Amino acid sequence: MNQKEFEKLYEKHVQKLRKYLRGRIREEDVDDMLQEVFYLAWKKRELLCDIENPAGWLFNVTRFKILESRRGCVDFEIYVEEKDWERFTGKEDWMDTQSLTEWRVLFEQCLEEREHRIIQAICVEGQSLAEAARREGMPKESLRRHFQRALTKLRKIMEQQNIR
Repeated sequence: MNQKEFEKLYEKHVQKLRKYLRGRIREEDVDDMLQEVFYLAWKKRELLCDIENPAGWLFNVTRFKILESRRGCVDFEIYVEEKDWERFTGKEDWMDTQSLTEWRVLFEQCLEEREHRIIQAICVEGQSLAEAARREGMPKESLRRHFQRALTKLRKIMEQQNIR
């Protein structure tokens, strides 16, 4: 995607995103959030060329940016045991390679809906396994297995992204 195509994308979607952000975040933060969303879009502009629905991608990024701002960028690390975390990430500075929003969008696209909900509940919302199991309507041990499988999938995604 060249600069002219990106500018068209921006013009087409900026007002819709601005409207979406109003009422969800403070008015004085709207422009900053839009800047972050479109900065990420610019960085990922080659990816956007292959996406069937770039508006959906932009809205997902915006939604995750809102979550980041509300949660103060909750660190996934605190929800994974230290020994598993080292195996999961392969290196300590993995978050320096991509923003948390980029990872969330990638995870949402690559995980099944249930896996995404479980990761979201435990890693982002900070729910306990028991709370997440109640919400999913399954036994705690079953949810634990689903959570571990989702973490394994995420590990593979990170390997594919050359995070070792």
